[in-house]
Amino acid sequence: MEKHWQQTLAGMILLGVISIPAFAQEAALAPGATGVTAPAVSHRSVMRGRGGFIHDLNESVGLTPEQMDSVRGLLAEQRSEQLALRQKTDDKIRQLLNAEQQKRFDSFLAKQKQERQNRFRNSRQEN
Repeated sequence: MEKHWQQTLAGMILLGVISIPAFAQEAALAPGATGVTAPAVSHRSVMRGRGGFIHDLNESVGLTPEQMDSVRGLLAEQRSEQLALRQKTDDKIRQLLNAEQQKRFDSFLAKQKQERQNRFRNSRQEN
């Protein structure tokens, strides 16, 4: 029974994480409850009001405070891994390009980063 519950929780986390938008790539780091280094994210952005993933998960399964901290740590760990994979992929793409293309690629990445920051700021203003 416990294994089924763990699999269900893991599936819910995975589904929820898929819907979490990429934001604040350069977020400051703060230690998570699980010992995992986690991006420092405001309570408001994690919960995102009534519709936030952790809030919805808590409403669905009734997490203890310790479980909520652990879920936050897992999500932070996944975010960190996603950022590392993004950087690794960017590095591989950069190796395929000539010097002029690399300059344009860097400009392209900087523009994307700025657009993500703008979307993040706009979403915070809406809440």
